[in-house]
Amino acid sequence: MCNINNAAALAARAFFPRGLVQPPGAFRFSAEALFPAVYAGLRSGMRLLDLGTGCGVTAFTALCLNPAIQVVGVEILPEAAAAAALNAERLGFSRAFRVICADLADLTLFFPDAASDSTETDAAGNAPRRITARSFDAATANPPYRQRGRGRLPASAARRTALFEEPGTLDVFCAAAAEALKETGRLTLVYPAARLPDVTAALERVALRLVRILPLCPRTGTNAALLLLEAAPASSVPHIPPRFEAPLILHGADGRFTRAALQFCPFLACNA
Repeated sequence: MCNINNAAALAARAFFPRGLVQPPGAFRFSAEALFPAVYAGLRSGMRLLDLGTGCGVTAFTALCLNPAIQVVGVEILPEAAAAAALNAERLGFSRAFRVICADLADLTLFFPDAASDSTETDAAGNAPRRITARSFDAATANPPYRQRGRGRLPASAARRTALFEEPGTLDVFCAAAAEALKETGRLTLVYPAARLPDVTAALERVALRLVRILPLCPRTGTNAALLLLEAAPASSVPHIPPRFEAPLILHGADGRFTRAALQFCPFLACNA
């Protein structure tokens, strides 16, 4: 991507993640949405698929860290997909980001390996709506993981979709990642620590294997509430247990983000 000279876009990036457009009544993203892009460690020239992109917060975290990547976001809710497109324009990422409004469960979304998913629009000005399989260096996801029957359901359908999983939701996200990733690709996602067996099993069902885990602890002395997980195609990594990394403590006794958390994800400073 070319460097931009648009002062408004540069200012929006400096303010990120504040100022992102989010559809009225939709789930308001939280800090965990930033983390998969940071943990992915993307390098220039890589292609990223952001699964369930919402308003694009994970995708734009990746682009703010490294504008020299290309990102495709897939989002089921039309209003959220429209917000992601608008945020790309505001941040000056329209040439590096495109969003597809589609259901990840529809694997016809993916072309065979030899097909092309050019970012160019068609004659009618519409963006391509399909993706080349096995063509992405990385995938990120912050899938809905609240289980039905545990907690009150929001009145808004959009909030229910963003927060509460349906039967098979995790499998859908994992299957989409497996379809999209190159042999050397990596999936990075955030998921509750208590449900590590669930996510491990879902990954194994689509021949993905956990390779490293970063526990996220709310405070010193507490157990991890969430995990950052990296998985790879099973054929490309040894069949050994995943590497557990030293836990990241998110908040100090004063409730503010710790220095370690801010070093890990500098975008947390907007609420430090």
